[in-house]
Amino acid sequence: MGSCCSRNIVNEGQAAGVWHNGHLAIYRGPAVVRPGCKDIFEWLTVLSADEHQYLEVKFLDGHTEHIPGPTSFLQDPTKHKSVQCKPAVSIDEGELMVVMRKKGEAVERVIIRGPCMHVPTADEVTHEFVWHGSDPSNPAKKVPGKLRFTKLRTIPDQMYLSVPEVRTSDDALLVINLMIFFELANVEMLLSRSHDPIADMINAATADVIAFTAVLSYEMFLEKTDMLNNLEAYPQLVNRAKGIGFSISKVVYRGYHATDKLQLMHDDAISARTQLRLEAETEEQAQRLADLKLAKESERQRKKQEMQRQEIEHTNQLSRMQHEEKLTQENRTREAEVGAQRAANAEQLLFFKSLKELGVDLTQYLTSQNPRPDKLIQITSEQPGANVHVHANSQGKKK
Repeated sequence: MGSCCSRNIVNEGQAAGVWHNGHLAIYRGPAVVRPGCKDIFEWLTVLSADEHQYLEVKFLDGHTEHIPGPTSFLQDPTKHKSVQCKPAVSIDEGELMVVMRKKGEAVERVIIRGPCMHVPTADEVTHEFVWHGSDPSNPAKKVPGKLRFTKLRTIPDQMYLSVPEVRTSDDALLVINLMIFFELANVEMLLSRSHDPIADMINAATADVIAFTAVLSYEMFLEKTDMLNNLEAYPQLVNRAKGIGFSISKVVYRGYHATDKLQLMHDDAISARTQLRLEAETEEQAQRLADLKLAKESERQRKKQEMQRQEIEHTNQLSRMQHEEKLTQENRTREAEVGAQRAANAEQLLFFKSLKELGVDLTQYLTSQNPRPDKLIQITSEQPGANVHVHANSQGKKK
């Protein structure tokens, strides 16, 4: 409310209005407002939105406008019913949104793919997906309508599934546990052909498991459970998923549950078979150990004999080397002695030759160098050419 001669300062960025006789005058700062005595002064709301927000403006005539940020907006009480700042919708990589928009008199479906920040238009209606979802207490149990969302993931995903009350050909009641890996491949096909693809895949997988098990006895089922890991065992699931825009990449068999009595019998049989297998494995291990000990002992004896043989060969080789070294040393000594003797003989021969050249009588010289004998027989002849014969008797005496 204003009063006569009141003075109101409107700062920059602010706005105010003055009502006069039912009409509104708007002042934007900076300004000074002096309302009359019968006038009404009112501060007006100025809203702003950043890059990740938008303003929802509802007009008094009933239509709505969305203004994306960054922006600021002055709410005019004479035109606007309300102005709200709302966050834009963040759509990540691998996500999408489906919205309905008016196009003339018709309505068109628009798919918005991430990553982006989406500002909805005023006439836009976001599609909400309502699918089967996991029970929080049991992820393998699916509850209708549990999943409610507006942003659909297009990246590969998986779900746990338990198929109850599956009967074998001999009337054994089982619960089969699976894990299904899938990926959304065609959004348009999904929107036009299914309102709950999880329910469709659950029903198709259940039909495949029942068809697979119904022709097998309980024992045959146990022998062929590995086939439940192959996509060939799930033709209805693969075809139905393809028909609603999904692709099945893999199905993993996670085991089964049976009735308490059947499970107890099966557990007892497994225990007995396991005990027998363990006994057989224990005996086999004992035999292998005995064979290993025998082989190691034989190997040890062979190595011992080889070491003894090598030791004998080594000893003989050392003996041969020592004998050869001894012979070599003796040969070297003998050769040295012979060489020394030859050198001495050569030196002596040279000495005798020099004496002879000087005219020395070698016989007298040699005789004079040797010790005097017990008897000396000297034969001389004045006539040249005389022959002398000396005979010795049997006792070695000379005549």
